[in-house]
Amino acid sequence: MSDQKKSNKTFIYLIPKRCNKKYNPCTELIIINEFIRLGYHIIPIYHLYIINILFLVLTRKIDGIIVNSINILWKNRLLLKLNLTIPIYWWYFDTAMVTQKRVKKVNKIAPQINIFFNKDRGEFHRYHKMGAKPIWLDQGAESVCNFVETEKQEFDLGFIGGMSHIHKERTSILRELDKKYNLAIYTPHEMRYKKNGFKNVYPPILHAEFGKVASKIRIMLNLSVNNTQPFYWSNRIHLLLGSGAFCISEYVEGIEESYTNEKDCLFFHNLNELYKLIDYWIQENMDGAREKIRHQGHLTAQKKHSYKNRIIKFLKHLDTKNYNC
Repeated sequence: MSDQKKSNKTFIYLIPKRCNKKYNPCTELIIINEFIRLGYHIIPIYHLYIINILFLVLTRKIDGIIVNSINILWKNRLLLKLNLTIPIYWWYFDTAMVTQKRVKKVNKIAPQINIFFNKDRGEFHRYHKMGAKPIWLDQGAESVCNFVETEKQEFDLGFIGGMSHIHKERTSILRELDKKYNLAIYTPHEMRYKKNGFKNVYPPILHAEFGKVASKIRIMLNLSVNNTQPFYWSNRIHLLLGSGAFCISEYVEGIEESYTNEKDCLFFHNLNELYKLIDYWIQENMDGAREKIRHQGHLTAQKKHSYKNRIIKFLKHLDTKNYNC
């Protein structure tokens, strides 16, 4: 049953073909489920995007097209030139500030979108200048994540995330931590971590089951390292806190507007601070203090930073002409 009366608005949602992962649904499907709970009618499209959009536009009333993927927009740029009367809303999870190739794509696409929801707040002046309409909108905590009381702790540290060439610095930090502590890693890249000598490497876990894992680990780490521009952080922090993890997170400017240091989680500014925080909070006599922060972080994430909250904010912007962040 939805959280409110059925809305008469219908949105088309463009979904990547790869969206149905074995271990977790992609973020698009999580957001669609929240839209449905709020009473909105969503029509997902996984392929032949332009053809399917044109058919739907001709056969029924469509109030907007939602897309997250830059690749879908880029490969279907003709959609932006068709002069459809239906607004297109781009909720971009990533940042353009990674490669010049990506910057060029965003620069070309963003001005043609009705509203460009994204986290590149530091680039908003540039987006405004080129004629785009940016709105800062974060990702969120999932409603399927639950708090699980601690019974027995099996690991000192935990980390969830992949390994690639852009994660070299992060991998190096994890390798040093793995030498000193009992570190568990949950990743879709098991073999890569194992080949790099990591001891406790496990397959990725369902987000709905992550609360159980978080309850068995003294400290979960939120490390980005290679991208710390203001107001841009991974959705990992929402997953961790929303699942009741005791989390030490890399500080990014602006994150204090969402979570409070030493209340919801712990922030570190450099590696020396990270090591000191780990050595202090990993002690067994800190169990009660960790549990208190775990509870509060979970409460904050689920109450203030859920995908339901994000979608309500998203919807409020659709009927306004005020596109300031």
